Formats: sequence, structure tokens, C-alpha cells
Amino acid sequence: RHGSPEERLFLLLKESGYGGLTLAELSVRAGLFGKRISKILSGPISTGRIKVVESDSQRMLFAEIYDSLPERFQAILTRFHKENPIKPGLAREEIRAMLPHGIDPRLFQYLMNDLLRKGVIVQEEAVIRLASHQLALKTDTQELKNEMLAIFGNAGLTPPLIKDVLAGFAAHQPQVVRQILDLLLREKTVMKISEELYFHAEALAALQEKLVSRINRDGGIDAQGFKELTGLTRKFTIPLMEYFDRIKLTIRVGDKRLLR
Repeated sequence: RHGSPEERLFLLLKESGYGGLTLAELSVRAGLFGKRISKILSGPISTGRIKVVESDSQRMLFAEIYDSLPERFQAILTRFHKENPIKPGLAREEIRAMLPHGIDPRLFQYLMNDLLRKGVIVQEEAVIRLASHQLALKTDTQELKNEMLAIFGNAGLTPPLIKDVLAGFAAHQPQVVRQILDLLLREKTVMKISEELYFHAEALAALQEKLVSRINRDGGIDAQGFKELTGLTRKFTIPLMEYFDRIKLTIRVGDKRLLR
């Protein structure tokens, strides 16, 4: 009742929690308008006691409420990295779901931008990780990774079905085996062609070079020509031709594939 206008604004923002208040809402609640409220707010905003988390509506949060969020954000990622050392990070919506209720997408984006700007986190496509996090493979996990990669490397263009690859590591924890496979995919040393077939990237690259050379020479290639080029059965040729279409190397025109 007897507080200064600035103290009244602080109280209103503190009570608004993570939702904050827009400038229009704050004006009505405080009974302060126009240049008067702008002048009162300019100091706290410039010193960081009030955070403007959305510029269009001038949505504001009390800094003492906002300041708990970066620490919580980092704690979520720290725990995840500790429990999943060979996973790259978490999707942004997974992180938002773990933060306190009431964090709307605009506030979350402000928080993300704040941590990205400070170099605390890194965003790689849809995945977010701590900037300090490095994939750490234990000796036995590294050996498992090398063994799995060797299976694909030795198989060339006739890899076993992925279910058979995974079955070969039945002595290991299924979660760890799947994480290793995901790591190979992220590193692009192994490529997923279909739900059943994964190929070593070097084998695919060599085939792609041969395919481009053949199409340039003949003007196109049909299914029989692709079979002759690779020496493979339909089990492999069909998924491979569809893969090259999918990555936009080739395009199907009638019975032939042409270079896109």
C-alpha cells in the first residue's frame, strides 16, 4: 500500500511467476501508464532486475524468478550426459517438459538464446547439449563400436539384416548396443538405407561413384543394369536404388534412373 511505484511493479511481476506480464497488463495492474511507467521500468530493465523475454508484447519477468531457469536447464543436461555418455543430447521439447510448469515456448526460446549466447549450450539440428560435453567412450564400449563398424565394413554391399547384427551382440546390454549403432549413424560412418538394411558409408560412396559414371556413359540405368553393375540380388538392389532416389542423386523416369 505504501510502496513506491517501482516496488509495486516488482511485486506484481514477482506474483506473475514464469508467465510474466506484458507492458499493457502491468500498466493496468499498477495503474501506471505511458511515459510514466516507461521511465520507472527503464532503470530495472537496464540493470537486469527485470527481463524482457518477448519484445513484441514487451512481456517481462522478474529477474529473481528467471534466474533459477538457466541453472535448472543445465542440471537437466548434466544429469542426462552423465546417464547417457554416448548420446549427443536432448531434444528441446524434452528439456522444456522437464522445466517448471508454466514455461511457455516464448520464454523457453528466450532462455535458449540466452544460454547459446553465453556459450553454455550448443544446438546441433534438433539436439541440445552442454558445450562442455564430449562423447566419452569407455574402453569396452569403444571396442564394441569398432567391432560393429567392422561388421558393416567387411560386409561391403551385402550387409546382414540389422536385426541379425544386433542379435550378434546379445551378450551386451541392448540399450548400449542401440546407442552404439545410433552413434555410428550420427557420425555417418554407417548409413541407414531401409528399416532392415544399414551399409558402411565407404561402400556406398564407392557404389555411388560407379553409378554416376555408368549413367553418364549410358544416359541412364534400369533395374537390370543396376543388378549387373553391383552383382547384387533384388534384396539389395531395390533398397539401394530407392536410397539414391531419396537422397536426390537419381530420379526415376519410366523404367530408368537418370541423374537428378
